[in-house]
Amino acid sequence: MRFGNRILVNRFGMRSDDFPERKAEGEIRIMVFGDSVVNGGNLTDHSRLATTLMAAQLSAAANVTVTVRVGNISAGSWWPGNWLAYAREYGFFDADIVVLVISRHDVADNPTFAPLDPNTHPEHQPVPALWELLTRYLPRYLPSLKKVDEGSTVTEVISAESLEQSLADLREFLQLARSQTKSVLVAQYPERKELSTGSLALQDLMG
Repeated sequence: MRFGNRILVNRFGMRSDDFPERKAEGEIRIMVFGDSVVNGGNLTDHSRLATTLMAAQLSAAANVTVTVRVGNISAGSWWPGNWLAYAREYGFFDADIVVLVISRHDVADNPTFAPLDPNTHPEHQPVPALWELLTRYLPRYLPSLKKVDEGSTVTEVISAESLEQSLADLREFLQLARSQTKSVLVAQYPERKELSTGSLALQDLMG
């Protein structure tokens, strides 16, 4: 439980109910890959995840003899390099459909395998929870407690090298998914700026 929300992670690292690695006869499987948009974070209860709702709606619409399973394969800041690494290790679990949800803000967020920032990606459970409140969350709302890195800058400039690597990983992931599943669907989650301008920047970057 996190902030009153039920967080469920199965043995394959998905935010989904557990299920066998191999598909049973009469079963439909959909594997959804994404970043924080799909993952929902710890402020989204398991019952409110898009993938949980999808599984419930498809099960209700399907024949009573059909089992529908939807896997939520995602994490904050994930993009092609992460999806590709996951698919290489675990495969697609006999999926009938692979759904890929992409967004502009992670277009070149390539994995570096550097140590994680404990303020954004804790590696162990805090003891006690009050300590996490004081050290991780309180500084966000009290500017005087924030640690300022004067050498850091925020920029939306994407290097050609990062973009090339990301798109190469994306192409390889899609080729792998198409070779092992019946259907691959790609959906873009637009940012507010893209909605207001009517231009999907990710399409421009990908040509």
